[in-house]
Amino acid sequence: MNETLVNIGIIAFIAYVVFSIALIIGMFIVMLRTGKAIQSFFKNTQGTVNAVLIETKSGLEHLRRVTENMHAVSTSIRQVSNKMETIEARIGSWYGMVKENIRSEAEANIAGLKSGFKTGIVTLVRNIKRKEINDNGKTR
Repeated sequence: MNETLVNIGIIAFIAYVVFSIALIIGMFIVMLRTGKAIQSFFKNTQGTVNAVLIETKSGLEHLRRVTENMHAVSTSIRQVSNKMETIEARIGSWYGMVKENIRSEAEANIAGLKSGFKTGIVTLVRNIKRKEINDNGKTR
């Protein structure tokens, strides 16, 4: 009976070894096929990947130039805006001075006209009164 158990153990071990070897060979064949597929993939895509990388590099360089140009344009716009602000401030101060000068001159001219009218009216009234006095004195 011991012999029978030993024989069953040996047969089970041999079956286990055969099954393990078959499994290892199957895995090895799958790994070979996978390696060939990966190699074929790299061979087929090598030119495409290089073209994509070259195109990507070109696109990134173009994008860098565009951003540099946008920076230059925004700097120019900022400078123009600052200049416009300076011009606006100068025009405002110039307008204020011109307005003040015109107001001062107009006030002086209006004061002169008022004075002239007043003097003219006073003189006219005096002359009219003198004429009445003269006319009254001669006729009466």
